[in-house]
Amino acid sequence: MDKVIKDFKTVPGKVVVLVEKPVKKVGNIEIPDEIDKYKDGFYRATIITVGPPTKKQEPLPVKEGDRVLITKLVGREFTHKDVKYRVLPYDDIVAIIDE
Repeated sequence: MDKVIKDFKTVPGKVVVLVEKPVKKVGNIEIPDEIDKYKDGFYRATIITVGPPTKKQEPLPVKEGDRVLITKLVGREFTHKDVKYRVLPYDDIVAIIDE
């Protein structure tokens, strides 16, 4: 997991995730699959930081390093130390991926 984002805290009710980019393999070559990214309406992502719950929320059972399923086109993308992250509300996490 990327440690460079530890120099700031996530605000209440939000999580910061690192979205997994879809990749197609052609032989030994990996090609980013930008066409496929809108196929099923979801992204797989890794939780980087979790903010505390707001007063109206129950804490989510997610922690740093968990892999989750999030809806596409939600949250805001930002770049920190040349890495693109996405910040979104707890409610946009659809599922926790068990591995």
